[in-house]
Amino acid sequence: MFSFSVCAAAESFDFAGIMDIARNSNPELKQLKLNQDVARVELASSEYDLFPQLTLSAGYQKVYAEDYNADTYSTNHAYSGSLSVEQTLYAGGKLYSSYKKAGNNYRTAQYNYISKLNDVSLELKQLFLNVLEKKEMVRTLDEALKRKSNNYSLIKLLYQGGSEKKTNLDQAEYNLDAAQLNLLEGKKNLGLAKYRLMLEAGGKDGDYELKEIGGEDGGDVPQSDEETVAYALKNRIEMKLYGISLENSRLSEKIARSEYMPSVVLSGAYSRYGDGFFPAAKNLTGGIYVSLPISGGFPVYASVKEARLSGAIVRAGNETAVKNIKYQVKSALVELDISRRKLELAEKNLNIARDRSSIANLEYSQGNISFLEFEDIEDNLTSAESGRVEALYSYEKAKDSLRYYMGEEVK
Repeated sequence: MFSFSVCAAAESFDFAGIMDIARNSNPELKQLKLNQDVARVELASSEYDLFPQLTLSAGYQKVYAEDYNADTYSTNHAYSGSLSVEQTLYAGGKLYSSYKKAGNNYRTAQYNYISKLNDVSLELKQLFLNVLEKKEMVRTLDEALKRKSNNYSLIKLLYQGGSEKKTNLDQAEYNLDAAQLNLLEGKKNLGLAKYRLMLEAGGKDGDYELKEIGGEDGGDVPQSDEETVAYALKNRIEMKLYGISLENSRLSEKIARSEYMPSVVLSGAYSRYGDGFFPAAKNLTGGIYVSLPISGGFPVYASVKEARLSGAIVRAGNETAVKNIKYQVKSALVELDISRRKLELAEKNLNIARDRSSIANLEYSQGNISFLEFEDIEDNLTSAESGRVEALYSYEKAKDSLRYYMGEEVK
């Protein structure tokens, strides 16, 4: 596996730097980040409900009364102030269940962000590898152009010495022009690949370079298919969200059932009142209050039923998710195995093509092979070099895809 650095003008980036750009620029990631903030506030709010509620109040009242029959009037002033505390001792499990559900919602927001981040990471890594593949292809095409140029010079020399036909010289010139066009096309494709990478990452448009540097390959893949599937079922975000959703459906049912349960509240208050600014009269009260609902009616029953059905839906969805994950991992394993074998075959083919090409010039100069055979050998080498580049990066992409389907972060 490779890790990379990117240089854009005065700045340089590795793949982590590209991901930093995406985190700050991707609108969906920013929205999911805000969802985490909202869920965090809701969690804090539900936590406050578990603690005593303090209330401080102060009041002033002025009463003006007039007796029209007696032609008299009076004015009264009253000041009051109080400090009260109230603590819910029992509410059928509603408060704690609401707190647990808010915590699960916050974890869900976190997992949703991670899931989208993994999607973006895989997409950008594939584009990142595309740039490197196109860059390597440009090197291959440049080497092919150099060979075509040398071939043309050799054939031209043989033609001038009367040992080669004009048609073969014309064909060699055409092949040279075609190689130049192929190189130009390769450079254009490289530019487009670099542009798309930065466009999808949300970075600034401009030229930059990619450099391969040594690094870790992200960890070993488990040895057996069964281990890989089991690992995926344990680490995939979908499975973690399933557990949270199932627990939330149970908590929702418990919250709905709490409407049938009695509630116990402990409260106390200290108050002062009178006609002065600092009232002289004072009062201290306290008590325990128990309320027992007689009937919550149909809405409560409907809420309980809805929570049960929600749990059944979650369990059914999980069965589908498990099947999809197993198939995705199996497919990724097959793709990885095939791409590895193709890479081995491409490297073998490249070695053969290089060996054959190394003596082709001498054989052609001595007249042991024809012009067409000579050109075929050189074309086979170019094809073998291109095939090896494609196989290499297909293999790298297959490894990243497998890690993605295993629930790992693509780096």
